[in-house]
Amino acid sequence: MSLAASQSALPGAAFLVTGAARGIGAAIARQLAASGARVVATDHPSNAAGIDALVKEHGDIVAAPLGDVIEEDTRRAILRGAEEAAGPAGLRGLVNNAGVGVFSPVLGGSEPDEVRRCFAVNTAAPLRLAQLFAETRVSRQAQGSIVNVSSQASSICFPNHTAYSVSKAALDQVTRHLAVELGPRGIRTNAVLPTVVLTEMGRTAWPDGAPHTAAMLSKIPLGRFAQPTDIASVVAFLLDDARSGMVNGALLPVDGGFLCYG
Repeated sequence: MSLAASQSALPGAAFLVTGAARGIGAAIARQLAASGARVVATDHPSNAAGIDALVKEHGDIVAAPLGDVIEEDTRRAILRGAEEAAGPAGLRGLVNNAGVGVFSPVLGGSEPDEVRRCFAVNTAAPLRLAQLFAETRVSRQAQGSIVNVSSQASSICFPNHTAYSVSKAALDQVTRHLAVELGPRGIRTNAVLPTVVLTEMGRTAWPDGAPHTAAMLSKIPLGRFAQPTDIASVVAFLLDDARSGMVNGALLPVDGGFLCYG
């Protein structure tokens, strides 16, 4: 075992990652597995191929039941399946990464159903999954860690981002309230606030050479967008009780300094 591994609480621990089929979620799953953790991965059924690929890629990644996290029966099934897959010690942590984007103007923009789904996926589902996870940890009299994947958009205004930004701002407050209420039970809750991340979707929305891409990059002191691995490494740190055991209620920007201008 390396010195780094001996100073980490991740090896042998089990973590549930939602939205794990691609992008940031897949990077988080890979990072945790590479750190010696057991990863239980889930996503929407439409992304089943991505989960299958992760499971085949790494022996320490297993699949939880797939489903839409806005459904209560689905959430309960995911947690039950994940606890079973985690083994006798149960899940040590939860990563609420599943999310949706709604980007349209206030006037003549998003349909009510789109807005409702945005809040259901980005805010209500993480809260409920955290509740279910915490109930199990408390029943075991065991510690745990929750990381919510938020956004820099929770803290600053962007055109056409109203529903998305507000849903993530609400998630930030969920994070802080969970930190206060669950902290005394030994469960830490934190959030990461990424800038633009160069996933497949991110590269499409922010292509090289586009004027809006250049404008955005000019506001990031480090001069680049994030890679999925940039986010994954911070999430792994926040899940690791040996390295971040006193971090609770943090809203941690992973934005190259973008919010310093905010």
